[in-house]
Amino acid sequence: MREIQKGFALVLVLWMLALLTVLAGGYSVSMRLETRLTENYLQSAQAGAVAEAGVWLATQELQKPETERRWRSDNTLYDINIFKYKLSLRIQNESGKIDLNTARPELLQTLLESTNGGQSDRKIDEILQAILDWRDRDDLTRTNGAEDDEYKNAGYDYGAKNGPFNNVEELRLVMGVTDELYRKIAGVLTVYSRQQGINPLYAGRIALLALPDVDEQVVNDYIMSRESNTLTDSVDIASRVDSNLLTKDKNMVFSITSTGIISGSQATIVAVILLTRNTTRPYFILSWKEI
Repeated sequence: MREIQKGFALVLVLWMLALLTVLAGGYSVSMRLETRLTENYLQSAQAGAVAEAGVWLATQELQKPETERRWRSDNTLYDINIFKYKLSLRIQNESGKIDLNTARPELLQTLLESTNGGQSDRKIDEILQAILDWRDRDDLTRTNGAEDDEYKNAGYDYGAKNGPFNNVEELRLVMGVTDELYRKIAGVLTVYSRQQGINPLYAGRIALLALPDVDEQVVNDYIMSRESNTLTDSVDIASRVDSNLLTKDKNMVFSITSTGIISGSQATIVAVILLTRNTTRPYFILSWKEI
């Protein structure tokens, strides 16, 4: 009987050791997972802080005279090392973008054509006319356009706005604008330029390619000359394009795209700021988006 009790006790001890081993292993895995999650969260927070620092660095730089700035405002990409962190920065004067509310129809049309992804001419025209119907103040449907009845018949629970776009994201609501198309063109659109055309000195590649009678080679030559400050009449886009599609305006609104990168984590902030001549309040933040 005593031997049986000893055997039972031994089995019980072995079971307890096995259970403790399993618990210890599970706890170890749990701790490693929590440690990894904490590290990822910390890196993400640090990347966000670096991205925010990039916005303020760019804002400070923009308050200097243009000839004294370290960074151009034509959407050029700058990779910057800050201690052990990496920062990718783009600054763009909004006059280099296509204004959804005021751009001439032919500029919007060429933008859609150059990013159409194989869509038919009819489909491109339908999207263009829907944009124009959205932003105009009447309820008259353009040929191939879309007002309230067209939205209703297509199953939407809203109609055309018949007013200006409040922001670029609103373009997603326009009939025919897909997520894919939006992603392609959103970066070159604005609601802050208030010009019919674009200022080529600050325009990015996609916006320049939206100009009629301009091909990739012309754009490449222009950007290279612009970056090296060697623009000449031979590469000047202004001599090739209808002057109504261009502007010499360089407004006081800038978009800043700042990405902080730490190890495998990164965070991006897209901010739009308005510079003022007020020394007390030198700028206003018009938009702030964390991606």
